[in-house]
Amino acid sequence: MHSVATLERFARELFTAAGMDADKAATMAELLVLTDALGRRTHGLAMLPLYLAEIAKGTMSTSGEPEVINQRGVVALWDGHYLPGQWMIARAIDWALPRAAEHGIAAVTVRRSHHIGCLAALCLRAVDKGFVAIIVNSDPAGARVAPYGGREALFTPDPFAIGYPGTPNPVLVDICASITTTSMTRQKVAEGTQFSQPWLLDHEGRPTTDPRALE
Repeated sequence: MHSVATLERFARELFTAAGMDADKAATMAELLVLTDALGRRTHGLAMLPLYLAEIAKGTMSTSGEPEVINQRGVVALWDGHYLPGQWMIARAIDWALPRAAEHGIAAVTVRRSHHIGCLAALCLRAVDKGFVAIIVNSDPAGARVAPYGGREALFTPDPFAIGYPGTPNPVLVDICASITTTSMTRQKVAEGTQFSQPWLLDHEGRPTTDPRALE
């Protein structure tokens, strides 16, 4: 067993060694470990090798700030320039909370963010302060899901989440428009295991339990 502090330090040091700004590395490490603590192992520290590979390829930015495209009152539009996704959304939540406290609502749209990980973990950043959080995510370039009755991948899994304070525990709902997730499928491939149900379609459009059908 490893402590939360040890795991966070492990992830933080790897991100920093890869060239990521210290504040971004700290936030990413915190949220990845929190994701594992929530039981979403497919989106926690298991994502580290993929993120480090993205940094090495230059497809995840490691420093800088989001570009403000438009920002008025309680709404904002930022360009993320593919900065680390969890850090980016945490930054957006931190921007929105004081405005929501004053006006009752606030919203941030981020374009060109990198992968934002577990939405439930991000929701907790607001929920723990007494707010309701709604996060909706889409990646139009990542076509992996066929429409009902079809066999050609046209859509992203389109995850979305809502979180709100509850007694004794907060309520977190984190789901997607597809039956399973890309990360879960990737994990099954790595394990050499099958899905318990035919949740994927093969290249002929036939239901299958084989996670390699997504490759």
